[in-house]
This record gives sequence, structure tokens and C-alpha cells, in this order.
Amino acid sequence: MTHTNAILELQRQRMLLEIEYFTEKEAFRKLTESRGMARLVKRGDAWFPLRVGKSYYNSLNQLCIEVHRTADQDIEHNFEFGRPVQFFKQPSAQTPTTQAPTPNPSRGEGSLNTLTTDNITSNANQAPLPSGGGGGGCIICCSPSKSFNTAGLQMANIICADPETRRRIDRAININEVCDVNPFGIVALEAAYNESGQWLDELCLYLWDNYRALCHFFAGQLPQLQVCRLEGTYLPWVDVSALGIPVEQLCHRLLSEGRVWVNPGTMYGPQSGQGYIRLNIACPRSQLMEGLRRIKSFICQNL
Repeated sequence: MTHTNAILELQRQRMLLEIEYFTEKEAFRKLTESRGMARLVKRGDAWFPLRVGKSYYNSLNQLCIEVHRTADQDIEHNFEFGRPVQFFKQPSAQTPTTQAPTPNPSRGEGSLNTLTTDNITSNANQAPLPSGGGGGGCIICCSPSKSFNTAGLQMANIICADPETRRRIDRAININEVCDVNPFGIVALEAAYNESGQWLDELCLYLWDNYRALCHFFAGQLPQLQVCRLEGTYLPWVDVSALGIPVEQLCHRLLSEGRVWVNPGTMYGPQSGQGYIRLNIACPRSQLMEGLRRIKSFICQNL
């Protein structure tokens, strides 16, 4: 196959996947219309209407949008942490549509006023997340890469009990040619999950002490900068808005002048990331403290 033919084949496969995606999306829209929004609300599968609050990126780099019900607040709902949801922008209650909102949700603007669970996880009687391979519409995705520092081995798991959903996942994996694994990755995954629990427990304690050292340093040495609460990772955020300098410029100068490399929050959200930097504390404590001292030295001398 020539280079040109390979590109054309990839473009064709992408087009087919897009057609499949939009077909399923339209089918769900029609299902929502046939059920009726009032019925979805009573079943706890939708919030309507709702008010959009602020948006932000959490420590897992996930976009979070705060939403608040403005009616039917006494109805129990089926929304849970980690469940996929869909937003609908509705010009009227009779004509639901999947058109994406254009205003900035972090400012609570626009008519983004309906939140529904998706067509996989909207079953009110669904069992809790199982440990033995998934049930109903549950899909479990996991990897030892971050916890055990094995990203270079490129090994992960997708656990799905539903045959049709598993077939579609398998198809997507093969189309994108990410189905091959290396034998070292398999051995490392088994060793990580079966034999490395004590090591991981010790690592978590060490990282937590790193976080405490970070908080103590900022509280004592740079009290104008606020460290955000850690939420299950080793990448804490720091509010640097008090410095009055754009975070991109701050990070550039920290690297070129202070010789310490941090990430600007705008890498993860052009608006919600303004005024924040992200640090990596998964390192020896001596290295962490040296980086913090360089940050303090730069700020005290230049800002």
C-alpha cells in the first residue's frame, strides 16, 4: 500500500467512525424526545431546568462544571460521581436539541439548561461498580502506568461485560491500531497488581508527605499564594493570581530565569486555568524543596 493510499484509508475510517457517532447521537436525541423531558425528570434521569455555575479543572485534569437544579429538587436522581452525562441546549421544552452551548459556562451564561444521564448508565436499578468485570452498561478502564511508573510499557485494561459494547470497543481499538501489546508490559502489569501493593502504599505516604511539605512551605514562605486541596494525584495546583502576572509569562520566566519548570494552568483551560500553576511532587523531597526555593527566590527578587 502506498503512502497516499494509507492516508486515504485512514481518512475513510475516520469518516465511518464519525458517521457512526452522529448516528448514535441522533438516535439518543430521538429517544429523549419520545420519552419526554418531564418523564426523564420524574425518573431522576434528567435535571430540567438547571443553572450552570463555575467551571474548573481538577487535579486529575478533568473539566468540572458546577450545575444546580432550579426545580424538582425533592426528586431523587440517578447522577453519581464518574457517570457520563450529556448537556442539552433547549430553545423550548418541546424541542430538545444536542446543539452545544457557545457562552462560557464558567460565567453562568447562556441557555444551557438540561443535564441528562447517558443511554448506558441511566438505569436507576444499576448495581454499584463491580469488582469482577463489570455488569449492565458498566465499562472499567484502568492502567498501572501512573501508579507504578510503567507508562513506557503502554499497557492498560478495558473490562466490559456487554458483548455488543465490547465488540464496538474492540473494533475501535483495531481501527486505531492500538491493539498490540509487548510481553514486558504484560509481565509488568501482573507484577504491579499482584506483588507491588506494599510499594504503592509506601509511595502514597511519601507523596502525601511531599504535599504537606509543599503546603507548609507556601504557608510560611509565600503566604500570598494558595495551594489547592489535593484530590488523589501528585499534581497539585497553586493559585498565583496574587502576583498580578499572566501565568504563561510567569512560567516562562520561572524556567528561563529561575531555572524551575512548572505548567501554566491555561494549558488545561484557557479561561479557568488563568491564575494557576501546576506542580509535580512525584520526586525526591530534596528535589521538590530545591524547586520551591528557586520559585521563592525568583518571586522575591522580581515580583
